[in-house]
Amino acid sequence: MTSSPKSSCKIVIDSAATHHMFNDNSIFTSLELCAPFVVSTGDPTRNLCAEGKGPHDTTIRRTIVIEKLAQEKFKIVINRETTVTGQIINVLMSVTHEEPKALMPAGDVWHHKLGHPLNQASKTLGLPSLSNTCETCILGKLALLPFSSSFEKVNQPLEYIHKDLVGPITPESNSGFPYFLTIVDQFTSFKSVRFLKTKNEAFKEIIEWKAYAEKLHSPRIKKLVSDRGREFGNKNFPMLAASCGFVHLFAPTSTPENNGFPEHANRTILDKVRCLLLTSNLPRSYWAKAVNTASFLSNIVPTPSRDNLSPFSLWSSKPSRIKRLKTFGCKDFILIHKNKREGKLSTTSKEGILLGFVNDNSAYKILRLRDKAVVITRHSLFVEDKFPSLDNTPIVPPFFRWVEIDQEDDNTFFDCKEIHECSASRYPDTHCRTKVIGPRHPTLIQGDVDAQNIFPYSPRPKTFIASSTPVPASYSRAISGSKSSLWIDAIREELHSMKRLGVWSVIPLRQDFKRVGTTWVFKRKHNAMNEITEYKARLCAQGFSQTFGQDYSKTFAPTGFLQSLQALIAYSVKKNLDFQQLDICSAFLNASLDGDVYLSIPQGLAMCKKSYCLNLKKAIYGLRQAPLAWYKRLTAWLTDNIAVFGSELSSFKEDIKNEFDVKYLGKADLMLGIKIDHFNYGLLLSQTHYVEMELALYGMSECRLVATPMVPHSHLEESSLEECTTRPDISFAVSSLSQFLEKPGMEHWNAFLHVLRYLKGTTYLGLLYALNKDSGFCAYSDADWGNCKHTRHSFTGFILSFNNCLIIWKTHKQPMVSLSTTKAEYKALTDLCTKVLWLRQFVKELCLCELDGPTTLFNDNQGCINMASSDRNSNTRRMKNVEIQLHFIREVIHNGLIKIVYVPTSKMLADSITNSVCRPTLVKCLEALSVLILRARGDVENREKC
Repeated sequence: MTSSPKSSCKIVIDSAATHHMFNDNSIFTSLELCAPFVVSTGDPTRNLCAEGKGPHDTTIRRTIVIEKLAQEKFKIVINRETTVTGQIINVLMSVTHEEPKALMPAGDVWHHKLGHPLNQASKTLGLPSLSNTCETCILGKLALLPFSSSFEKVNQPLEYIHKDLVGPITPESNSGFPYFLTIVDQFTSFKSVRFLKTKNEAFKEIIEWKAYAEKLHSPRIKKLVSDRGREFGNKNFPMLAASCGFVHLFAPTSTPENNGFPEHANRTILDKVRCLLLTSNLPRSYWAKAVNTASFLSNIVPTPSRDNLSPFSLWSSKPSRIKRLKTFGCKDFILIHKNKREGKLSTTSKEGILLGFVNDNSAYKILRLRDKAVVITRHSLFVEDKFPSLDNTPIVPPFFRWVEIDQEDDNTFFDCKEIHECSASRYPDTHCRTKVIGPRHPTLIQGDVDAQNIFPYSPRPKTFIASSTPVPASYSRAISGSKSSLWIDAIREELHSMKRLGVWSVIPLRQDFKRVGTTWVFKRKHNAMNEITEYKARLCAQGFSQTFGQDYSKTFAPTGFLQSLQALIAYSVKKNLDFQQLDICSAFLNASLDGDVYLSIPQGLAMCKKSYCLNLKKAIYGLRQAPLAWYKRLTAWLTDNIAVFGSELSSFKEDIKNEFDVKYLGKADLMLGIKIDHFNYGLLLSQTHYVEMELALYGMSECRLVATPMVPHSHLEESSLEECTTRPDISFAVSSLSQFLEKPGMEHWNAFLHVLRYLKGTTYLGLLYALNKDSGFCAYSDADWGNCKHTRHSFTGFILSFNNCLIIWKTHKQPMVSLSTTKAEYKALTDLCTKVLWLRQFVKELCLCELDGPTTLFNDNQGCINMASSDRNSNTRRMKNVEIQLHFIREVIHNGLIKIVYVPTSKMLADSITNSVCRPTLVKCLEALSVLILRARGDVENREKC
């Protein structure tokens, strides 16, 4: 078969044909007319007539054999220049032969890899030359003709050092740098770049670079040249020059062309940066990564004026390595270490974008597409002809973006500084590298230990994370964003509810009216699986403009304790009661107001704001007196999110439905941020969704795991982590890290990340409220004497269970220094005793159980127990500061409300929330407290069947 790669025609491949036949005269190099002859076809009723014959300029000599072709469409590669594609029509293979797309010439490929250098550089390296004019170079490099050099020749490095500042560049880099400083050695033409947030940082960067350069080369800097910018013309540089013995020279004012070396270096770098960004399709905010790469590439390209040696070779006395170069911004696949994979059948790589080179291009700096994190690795596969586009919006705030390895910022300059390689089998620590207090380091779970072995019951199912789309902060953003239709519907629903309930009346505006402003608050509601169920808009009053005594008087409105809810849940499990949830729609709008309150016309209400205002009849969110008004209206129900326990709830539902607009949510599955899983044998309370959102917020979703929430026997402060209401295992860590929130240090930040790593491995941990025969209370109190190494205050820890279900636990630092362990233990015992008395009274009022005898309090300090049980006062002569607590506990014991029993320290369950313990102790305590890992739904069902 003969075909032409320059033509386009319809070709039918037929193995029974006797000749190659074409229907286009133009594809023949010469055509000889001949006597017409008949050509038979597959259709006996139809024959064709041939008009001429002749040679063709391209002959396909290889025979094509197709044994089996089942597809309707096929592709046949005949040689590197000819490809035919087509489909089967009426048993014949019909293809359309088009002019093929030629592969990019090798010279063009190397031109892109080296960052668009001159053709002379490619020839010096022995590489193919550029085949055609590079339009990218024209777009990014066209400039004025050069000035002649005004500097004398030099014979060794560091004789002349030139520096210049570039910026401010908009937009700022991803790391927040608007400037970069270029430092050039005149002899070697070696370029270094340093990134600055302000011009004043130039002096510090020069000092650091000077120390590095003079350590690498024996001679010291002789002359330092710069322009007369304020960052170089201040008093710091003359003082530095006088102390170090070099001369600081200035280029003539307003003639940067005479400062040729740094200006030429800046032009070279910026030319490459523009070309790199144009080719890679990366946003301009990645210019710092491109500057680093451009500086590195220009240093490894040979210089004709230096005997075709590269600046890097002259500077470091090492040859340049270009074999491992890859195209900046190209697509690559990062190897996932086998210990990081989700399973045997999971993918072995993740997609990324090449952002630069590390350690003389022996390793690569990669941007992971999934989480926008920058990692350094050697194990990557590059696809150099593909350049993925990148969304410019980060997933997490830059300050909180954390990766598995030490993230190298934009301030890295590519000299011959030693940089350790980082492969997929080696992950440097991201925890605190300095000891805070205490000699021991965290015990990390290594690669051969599965995360499921941290606790006996640990599944790894997937859950949903809330949408990264931010909730609109204002009315204008809500009605103009991507979800505007959903938010507009929510606004209309809120206004309709207010109109239906008669929240306000419209009256003419008078000058003596004091109006309260309004604002819209938007929120997405989620279910137990963290899926979005509702878009909610709420009109709120700006209550901060109200004045006490004039606009309102009383504001106090009581609310229930979380411990009350947990006690009721424990009671419902024991009695096998139905636990349901309902929500009162627009709760505050049902409460009437005492007195006149005037409201400005809100956004979204079509009405003249200058002529009218709203006279409020009902309370709305934001008013200072609104909670009290709602409490008066709903005294019997307490909150608008109601949990109902009982065996027959139909009558209750009917009564409350007659009073309010109520949504019945069925079985309680998510209440007050707590996820509730219902099983045949009980309930499990967890906060999996909260933990996963915290991990995602701080960029720790793929972090390594640790076995304990804190380093055993360490003492730290400060954290922004809110205490999880279903996680007693992190109680001590949260209490320790939350003491000094105003001035956190790096060691505190790393300790906080340690807690997040622990939460990552125990995401599905929760409180199990299981059906059992036990009833009554059980309590443990413990104290760690002088635990705080800064103040020597002791820590209190206690737990209290009801019907063998953990209800109350607390860890806190005692307000006063205790002079002995007995005093510290007694203070902890007093705190626990007050909680026991409250819970006993709560249970008694609701008739939840029979209180036949005293509640047992377990303690591991004999001195504390003897002092509480003794009637003599001789023990208190030197303990006047605890005498009141002493008599309080003795009176409670005397009244038969509590009794104190000794328990060995090895069996003290409160030990895990009083100090940082090792993993075996933590596991033992949590199992005894029914704190278990929630399994996947199928595993739970299997357990129920057993």
